[in-house]
Amino acid sequence: RKRAIASKDPVCAICHTAIDLEAPPFSPLSVEVDHIVPRSRGGAFYELENLQLTHTKCNRKKGAKMASD
Repeated sequence: RKRAIASKDPVCAICHTAIDLEAPPFSPLSVEVDHIVPRSRGGAFYELENLQLTHTKCNRKKGAKMASD
């Protein structure tokens, strides 16, 4: 998680707006590390290429879906 946050731009991959890296955990606009290919669909757990930064609210809405769904 720390590696992904440090290496990626703080912009939500879903809604494309800025992420407040200082927001309290689990607040709607705080940062979450999302799996592009969900783990439930065989996505790599720790590969940076499979991780993206999102807002908590955007990641909750996405769930286990993929962009193609």
